[in-house]
Amino acid sequence: MKKEAIILVIALLTACSGSSKKTYYHLPLETNHIHTISNKYHNNQPVLWIQQILLPDHLAGNGLVYQTNDVEYVITNHNLWINPLVQQLKQTMISNLSDNLPEWFISADIPMIKDKISKLNIIMKKFQGRYDGKVIISGEWLLEHGKYFIKRDFSFIIPQKKDGYDELVYTLSLGWHKVSDQISKEIINLNPMKQ
Repeated sequence: MKKEAIILVIALLTACSGSSKKTYYHLPLETNHIHTISNKYHNNQPVLWIQQILLPDHLAGNGLVYQTNDVEYVITNHNLWINPLVQQLKQTMISNLSDNLPEWFISADIPMIKDKISKLNIIMKKFQGRYDGKVIISGEWLLEHGKYFIKRDFSFIIPQKKDGYDELVYTLSLGWHKVSDQISKEIINLNPMKQ
């Protein structure tokens, strides 16, 4: 009887220790954008400074966020962001905007030049999975372009193709790409020389 009890305790401890494994995630960044991000500023090139991306408290931690029903949210303890989410959002936004706006110099650092600088601020509200197999991304962005200000809300609900946290992260990335596309379209409609 003691032997069976010991085996049961060992099995329970093994099961518990297996469930405490932590998995880390990073928003995918296409490798062909790395050279674009490191481009140098050229004379008369318009500059877009990603000044800040603000996250609500529930997104500022290192756990992925999942909405389990209409009123309940879970912040995961074992499925975590490998780097701070705000850092990943900035990095992928620079990559996406650089791809969409090749004539612009896109940076998250304070630019040394003072002319032709546009400033982008993004306020995130939701960046999470949901119980119905969809991903929710919402917030607003403000673009300061010379004497003009453009403010737009964004809200995307995207179905996941498969279950699991890997697919959740890929789908969040897809939604974030849609936000960068929205911003890019507005910037393309601007004449960067009129500031």
